[in-house]
Amino acid sequence: MERARLALARGDQDEADFCYARLLDLDPAHRLARRARIRLAQETRAFARAFALCWIDPTTAPHPNAPLPSVMVAPAFPVHALEIAKFLAEPGLQLRVLDMIASTLPETLLDHLPDIARHAESLGKPEIAAACYREIAARPSLSVQAAIPLVQRAHAMAQPQLTDAIIKQLCQKLPADQRERFELRAAEICHGPDAALALARKRLARQGERSLHDALHLGRLLSSAGA
Repeated sequence: MERARLALARGDQDEADFCYARLLDLDPAHRLARRARIRLAQETRAFARAFALCWIDPTTAPHPNAPLPSVMVAPAFPVHALEIAKFLAEPGLQLRVLDMIASTLPETLLDHLPDIARHAESLGKPEIAAACYREIAARPSLSVQAAIPLVQRAHAMAQPQLTDAIIKQLCQKLPADQRERFELRAAEICHGPDAALALARKRLARQGERSLHDALHLGRLLSSAGA
């Protein structure tokens, strides 16, 4: 890696690519080297090579006008593959890649799933976007900060059943203190500030006390609701 970095510092992209290629010969799963080769290929507009590099085994990448293989092999860099496919001027290639990715969502890195969902929505595949959101909600560790955008995207798709299922799934996983905060924010997103305010008042009446965070959140809801 150091030799490749020095080559890049000199502006010698060919030497850097050669170094990264050698690393991948020794370890095909070396993510940093593969990502660097993809980036170099994109910079030189060698999109076909960049696209093939998104798969650890380039022979498993989809070929133009050929049927998808019976055993789907998702790219190691799915978001890169989707973004590069549009530069290859091959009709339907992005959708073919998306189908390959959709077949292996449980194995996909969590960081990739929101971008895959975004691409799925833009490509007219809401069912794949919904599957991504369900998969994100199913992951073992998810904070309120990560859960809120998930509810916002699901709600924006105008699929109430999907949104309700995701909220229920998330509520089962979040710690009690985070779950109450999440429920209020989810109610505000899906049903408006009045519904969230009603829930907050009901909860505060039951608990008889509130934290500083509860008070601040109640104040924001009162302002949003115009109360």
